[in-house]
Amino acid sequence: MSIRQLLVGAIFLFGMVVGWYLRDQQVEPILATDLPRKSQQDPTNPSPKMVSERPSEFQRSLQQFRRLLDSERYEQAFESLLDISYFPVGPVEQDEFHRQLAEFVDTYTRALIAINHFEEVDAFYERLTLSLPQYAEYQLQLGKLRVQMGNGDTALSPLAQISNHELYGAEARQLINQIEQNVAADIFFERLPLSGGEGQFIVEAMIDGHYRVKLLVDTGAAMTAIDAGVLQMAGYSLDAERQYFVTANGVVSAPVVTVGTMSLGLAELSQLSVGALPLSMPGDVVGLLGMNFLRHYEFRIDQDNRLLILDKR
Repeated sequence: MSIRQLLVGAIFLFGMVVGWYLRDQQVEPILATDLPRKSQQDPTNPSPKMVSERPSEFQRSLQQFRRLLDSERYEQAFESLLDISYFPVGPVEQDEFHRQLAEFVDTYTRALIAINHFEEVDAFYERLTLSLPQYAEYQLQLGKLRVQMGNGDTALSPLAQISNHELYGAEARQLINQIEQNVAADIFFERLPLSGGEGQFIVEAMIDGHYRVKLLVDTGAAMTAIDAGVLQMAGYSLDAERQYFVTANGVVSAPVVTVGTMSLGLAELSQLSVGALPLSMPGDVVGLLGMNFLRHYEFRIDQDNRLLILDKR
């Protein structure tokens, strides 16, 4: 027998001996659970905590909107809000968007009123209602603004769109009736004497046919304003919706009262919006006659004869 054959046989015999030995031993299997645990966190999939701390696209867009608003870049801020309104979001985000929108509307309209840009307030509300028609409260605000400014005919469109709304329909229908009553009312031709010093024209008006008041004719005032105490004496509550007004002391918030009638001689309007302001005026003047009354007439001031001339439109 050759050396090579002896070597192969020895190796075979050694393998058999080792196999018998291992068969008789109680070897415990190594389980996967016995191996050292490794983190099963997928680095590409952050933990829930990490996800909640990462701003969403909605939140990042709101942050950008806030920066624009804080820097008074109102037009860009509005465009940013309109972009955000298209995001598919849940109820929580919808509530937050509504809150931010309300704050923006209040801030922007107040800034416009502070510089007497009332026409821009109207244009902003119109654009807002066209862009976000689902927010019916702004349709109502646009209608009320136009009624208060004496533009009842243009108020009908936004009010009609929400006349059946669950929350705002009743008030919208009431305003529509008010507009129709004013349109149907006769507007009389009238010449009224004016008093007052140089550059001031004071006219006498009547509230509800009983309360005589002297008003300073102010073609720069969008809305007629009367001292709050006088309106209370006439029986009106000051627990009414508030609007912003520009006064000598800056922009103030004051109630807007709807008086039953206001007349200058034979010229009379019903359901006129009047700002109830704490006025301090010379003599017995208690308010301002604004454009929401005067715009219903063709009017002019005859300075030589000190007359306010009103004619039908």
